[in-house]
Amino acid sequence: MKYGKNVRQSLVLITQFGIDMLVPIFLCSLAGYWLDRKAGTSWIFIVLFFVGAIAGARNVYRTARRITESGSGDVRNRDNAESGLPVTAAENMSGDRETDPYDGWEPTDEREDDQRD
Repeated sequence: MKYGKNVRQSLVLITQFGIDMLVPIFLCSLAGYWLDRKAGTSWIFIVLFFVGAIAGARNVYRTARRITESGSGDVRNRDNAESGLPVTAAENMSGDRETDPYDGWEPTDEREDDQRD
């Protein structure tokens, strides 16, 4: 079965939303459980669970906002463009960006150095 690019992007986006939501909930709940065991209480788990849920909802909101502002499902390209990093490997190799990490670099033949007496 061959899926289109849009279907794959949608599945990746759904997966990203799930990860963005579940990881903070899991980590905060785990920390709350550990703190409850250490302190002998039973309320820290509940508080940290809701803190994780709020953090997860914030992550999902930020991801969705970036996608709607950029108009595409590929958040990575927009983030890289804002940070000044090359958006694509071809752009990096072509040297079209103002800061080219390979500017002035020339390959050398290291074999000549190894064959000296």
